[in-house]
Amino acid sequence: MIKDKYSHYDEMLDNHKLTGRLFKIIPFDFRFSKEITTIIMAIPLVPIALLFSPVTFGIFFLSILILNIEYNRVDSIRQKIMVDCIWSQLVFEDEISSGMKQLPDANPYIDQTDIDCIFGDAIYDHIQDHKKTSNFKLNSMLNKIKNMFSN
Repeated sequence: MIKDKYSHYDEMLDNHKLTGRLFKIIPFDFRFSKEITTIIMAIPLVPIALLFSPVTFGIFFLSILILNIEYNRVDSIRQKIMVDCIWSQLVFEDEISSGMKQLPDANPYIDQTDIDCIFGDAIYDHIQDHKKTSNFKLNSMLNKIKNMFSN
């Protein structure tokens, strides 16, 4: 019931570059949990390990690991933004139902313009957090890979 009432935010998250794509490039379906996605990404590792050399397996494993880390990061941002959107909409609905004065031309209900503003505010609040987290994780992954090959 709650999911249907706020499903428009899921669609908006899917259509936004920050929250609907891995590395802001690869479109991805975020309807599965983190655990299920990890299993789905890891399934091809077994045949590759059996058919190819350990080097190929290692490269493929690192690729899957990097994709999985990115998936978890984007999914975490999606969840934070969704909570912010739902919370803002609930507060807005409560204000309307309690009779708080609105602008003269405002509707006595939440319309698409309100939903767009709520979503835009939530995205804006998380952009700086996204940039810091993304750059830190990418740099730390690259440093770990560089250290593995330099030893």
